[in-house]
Amino acid sequence: FCANSDAIAKITLAPERNKPEHIRQLVEAGILVSAGHTAANYDQAMAGFDDGIRFATHLYNAMTPTVNGREPGVVGAIYDRKDVYAGVIVDGHHVHWANVRLAHKMLGERLVLVTDATAPAGAPEGFEKFDFCGATVYFRDGQCVDENGTLGGSALTMIEGVENLVKQVGLPLDEALRMATLYPARAIGWDSRLGSIQVGKIANLTVFDQTFTVCGTVVNGHYTTQ
Repeated sequence: FCANSDAIAKITLAPERNKPEHIRQLVEAGILVSAGHTAANYDQAMAGFDDGIRFATHLYNAMTPTVNGREPGVVGAIYDRKDVYAGVIVDGHHVHWANVRLAHKMLGERLVLVTDATAPAGAPEGFEKFDFCGATVYFRDGQCVDENGTLGGSALTMIEGVENLVKQVGLPLDEALRMATLYPARAIGWDSRLGSIQVGKIANLTVFDQTFTVCGTVVNGHYTTQ
């Protein structure tokens, strides 16, 4: 991984299952290390953050349960730091709207909108299932689930996530847009190139109307319509 850091921007790992020196090597190579798919307790998570982990993958999901009286867990450790970003899936299935609001109050500009999107995102009506790493994932009632009903990815598009932040979570549109653009660019250290509209930055833009319908996109300065 370290030898290919020019092609790897971010890696998710479980801090309790990796050696501190390996985490530090990834960080020193310029790779953003994220805590995720982890059963770490508070102390293990904090140790990982001390070693250089600066992001948390899909907050609340695939990590130790939210804070209780005796064990803050990974979520509590994230909230207890001032230098860790976190992504959150805002589809209404992975995280309760109130928990998204709470996360925003705790993290502010360090909370990033993510989709965790898989094959059904933007797919035509009638899409039913897909293969993911050899397992069959079903698309039912807006959710991606395995045969046991366990969530596996989402069908969320980014514009739907922005709309949910405004209509369901209650955030202002400008803040929802920053969560989808500027904050993630900062998290990966690319905010000098992406994340806001400025002379000299990469011109990747989305044009949408008041109904959150995408009307067109600008990719590397070239405008396209649907």
